[in-house]
Amino acid sequence: MKNSIIARRYGDAFISLARATIGIEQAVKEANTLKRILKESEEFNIFFASPQISRPEKTRFIDDILKNDFSEDMRNFLKLLINKGRMDYFVGIADHIRETYSHEDVVNVVLKTTFFLDNALIQKVQNKLQEKLQKKMNFYINLAPELCGGIQVIIGNKIIDGSVKYRLNELKKKLKAIEVF
Repeated sequence: MKNSIIARRYGDAFISLARATIGIEQAVKEANTLKRILKESEEFNIFFASPQISRPEKTRFIDDILKNDFSEDMRNFLKLLINKGRMDYFVGIADHIRETYSHEDVVNVVLKTTFFLDNALIQKVQNKLQEKLQKKMNFYINLAPELCGGIQVIIGNKIIDGSVKYRLNELKKKLKAIEVF
């Protein structure tokens, strides 16, 4: 339990920094790569766990060896873990980062329509949404005859409704609101 709390705190802190500098996608990628290296290389683990190697030597190693393959943010994060004596938590931190943030820049979009649309129109809608959202999308299309025409786009918990059913309901509300003498 304590290990997961520590991993979550350090992972979230690293992502909050990385979000503004290298981006979440790069941070997740680097954490996964370094985790794989640590799991596959016994020498790396021995090196970082060894009490005979001083912390300054370990941080120098990070700067010298990992300079070309990892961002400065990741190297500084590793140095922080070394200085705080938390390097043995890195695999848990990397797992937390992967599980929590690997799909953060992806949004699910559902396009509901009453009839089949041609591919060009679907692509046009998808491109427009991608341009507006500035995120990667998982794009799904559902046939929904209850809309009576038009389309409805559902983005997470937001709905953009251009359906005939919605317009008729809005017209109905306006007509009910009018007082007749």
